[in-house]
Amino acid sequence: MPDFDTLFREFGNTLAAAGRTERTIENYVYALRGFGRFLQPRTITDAVSDDIVAYQRHLGGRDLSDSAVRVATYALRFFYREVLEHRDWNYARVPPPRRPQRLPEVLDAAEVEAILAAAPNLKYRVAFMTVYGSGLRTDEFLHLQPPQIDAARNVIRVSMGKGRKDRLVTLSPVLLEALRACWRTYHPERYLFEGRIPGQPLSATAVQRAFRSACLKAGVTKHATPRTLRHSFATHLVEAGHEPPVRADPARPPQPGHHRHLHPPGPQLVAGREEPPRQPEHAQGLTRAARRGTLHRGRHPARPRGRAPPW
Repeated sequence: MPDFDTLFREFGNTLAAAGRTERTIENYVYALRGFGRFLQPRTITDAVSDDIVAYQRHLGGRDLSDSAVRVATYALRFFYREVLEHRDWNYARVPPPRRPQRLPEVLDAAEVEAILAAAPNLKYRVAFMTVYGSGLRTDEFLHLQPPQIDAARNVIRVSMGKGRKDRLVTLSPVLLEALRACWRTYHPERYLFEGRIPGQPLSATAVQRAFRSACLKAGVTKHATPRTLRHSFATHLVEAGHEPPVRADPARPPQPGHHRHLHPPGPQLVAGREEPPRQPEHAQGLTRAARRGTLHRGRHPARPRGRAPPW
């Protein structure tokens, strides 16, 4: 009888050695445990490739997202090929589901303002401002640390973002002041946005819950998530007349529908130095809600105290 706890640890260690992020490792191990429950009374070491296909159909029948099915597929293919070394399997029979081509939801400037004003407290308000004002992914802003803030150049350096790539994103003066106010109020030990445990970042679940609450309070009926702020940032850049920030391969010619998905651009080389893209006017001010002084509303009013922020 194999030691499954040892197998799960070996799976995690192999993923780490392959350069997968901590979040990916957690998701893959979770998917493997789910597959194990699906196989009962058999075990994961007894599975064959047809079992993975059956599991794909099982997940699809549960109305899970396409992303969840893809993650499970990639996790199982990696486990059986790299950990159990079933290299003789025909993995072409276990294809990942096709990614649907959907237009992302976009908030207008008034909706962004309303959500910021309705945030539960200062920490979440500044977190939402950071996602929108700099176009960060959720995992990127949750793991922001003080050395990544460059106040002199008005940029944030994103370390080990998607694809394990570094990049620069813009930092407006209003967002910089908001980050300073948040620092003075909460005294984080390591990350700019920490949860109940000092030195540990806010959880993505807590951020999503706070964002849903703010949307309800603001009367925003669109199906929006924190990621929607990022899409809105990119769309507002284009609407302000900036170059479309489209993820593209410069070696390939444009394809029909190429501008369907917009993404915040990475750094640009200007006069021999990296520079982030300029923000649209309302992103530079981070909406009228912040300028009207609503930044500090909530259960935790910001007031200077204790040590000053390092920027």
